[in-house]
Amino acid sequence: MKKLLMLATATFLLVGCSSSPPKKESKTCSMSVSGITMDFKLEGEDDVVHNLGMNLTIPGSLFGGDASILSEDDLKMMGEETLNQLNVKQGDGISTNFTVKDKNLVAEVAFDLKNLDKEALASLGLKEDSNNLKLSEAVKDLEAGGATCK
Repeated sequence: MKKLLMLATATFLLVGCSSSPPKKESKTCSMSVSGITMDFKLEGEDDVVHNLGMNLTIPGSLFGGDASILSEDDLKMMGEETLNQLNVKQGDGISTNFTVKDKNLVAEVAFDLKNLDKEALASLGLKEDSNNLKLSEAVKDLEAGGATCK
């Protein structure tokens, strides 16, 4: 019995030492197009993106000098229209927030890819699970499009 206990303990130690925790990664990529600043935040583990955030800052000059002319209803409608264009719904795994800051429109869209259903993933161009969005490939694509990633 004592030998069996020692063997089980040794096996447990070997298994515990050989497995490593997932490698957590985070990258932020930024670019500016026609005065609109775009920031993409990618977070994941073992080169798989689990959370994707997009923040756009649209200058007030595109709204005649000051985005504060937009009402709360306008901001809500913009969030809903963004989701409609992406063919997804607000809720589990997806959130939007449109605000005015320093006379600029700030649009935030966040995706928790682990909690999106198959239809929402497909709408975003992902296969049936979110494990096919590789962080390294997404960063390369963003950099190829003119973004600077850190």
